[in-house]
Amino acid sequence: MSTPYANIFVRFLRKIKDIDLANSLNSNIAIAESQMTGYINSAIENYTQCNIDLGDKDDNAMIFNQTLKSYDEEIIATYMVAEWLSPFISSVLNLQVFLSDAEFKQFSQANFLNIKKELKKDIMVEAETLISKHSYANMDYTQFN
Repeated sequence: MSTPYANIFVRFLRKIKDIDLANSLNSNIAIAESQMTGYINSAIENYTQCNIDLGDKDDNAMIFNQTLKSYDEEIIATYMVAEWLSPFISSVLNLQVFLSDAEFKQFSQANFLNIKKELKKDIMVEAETLISKHSYANMDYTQFN
């Protein structure tokens, strides 16, 4: 069996609000899918504890060649959010669009950068927490008797 990337895309899109990506999905789905495939490829590099070979995939067909469990899909989608945040962290000036000049000058760029870094760290912790919960839920406790 295989798992289509679309399963993970749906989970990822529920976690973010991105007008540009939404517009791409409506106007040129190939561009949006290409962008999200990039997020998947980066996300699976972070998900090193997966029991499935996540490298066994086909980006052109947009499938994993193995069947992923729902928790694997959720963990990958969560890591995708962290990857989606990375460019925002790289460019502090992106937030100037949302604030008036006075507000932007009042709140330093360094503070914006720290807030975005903390948000990404929180997302990474969330993904790692999902991995831990899954590990504990599936642990064989009979070996401890």
